[in-house]
Amino acid sequence: MAGGWTDRQFREDRRPTQAEIAAAASDHHVYIQLLYSRVLLDAGGADALGIAGNSEWAARLTVERDRDGKPTGWLSGDNRAISDLYNLLPRPTFAQKLEGTRAFFRASTRWASPA
Repeated sequence: MAGGWTDRQFREDRRPTQAEIAAAASDHHVYIQLLYSRVLLDAGGADALGIAGNSEWAARLTVERDRDGKPTGWLSGDNRAISDLYNLLPRPTFAQKLEGTRAFFRASTRWASPA
């Protein structure tokens, strides 16, 4: 599922960290895109997408590093690079799309006010 967001939507007014996404979704790879300029991947995300150690992707993306020089999980690039990176994501099957839509409507009707 894809969607837009900005760090200003959150009380902390900041981007999530790789440790936070690992705690929230430890059994899944995570791809979080900020506009068309940045992406946060879980620790194994670059390997799962096939971009780790790939010189073409290394030339197109910048790896953000912390004060100690360690990668943070955030990658940046131009619009084309981020769009191409998004296109590497596996697509859900029809059954997965259907179940996702049903789950969305089940959740959203919990907040619907009675007519």
